[in-house]
Amino acid sequence: MKATEIYNSAIEKYYAANSSSDKKHALKEFENAAKMGFDLAMLRAGEMYFFGDGVEPSKENGIYWISKACKVAEHYNDLYIQDLRTGAFLYAKVFLSEFG
Repeated sequence: MKATEIYNSAIEKYYAANSSSDKKHALKEFENAAKMGFDLAMLRAGEMYFFGDGVEPSKENGIYWISKACKVAEHYNDLYIQDLRTGAFLYAKVFLSEFG
């Protein structure tokens, strides 16, 4: 399976999730796609860890994946994460400068 297919499957699972257990399954798929080098999967895994979205919060794991996404996607200027507390989208590199 390609990273994009795994990521798309994870997105579907994430938005259909009814419990933390369901979100953990989506996270595993995000991480699988991330390990294949897919930057959006890295970003999504980082958000889930950092904000504790369906998993135990881990700022360390969150920053790891978000910073990896920023390195892979350096040519993108529109790499944003969603702050689940405020609903705001934040430029990922600015976010890292505050928390990394």
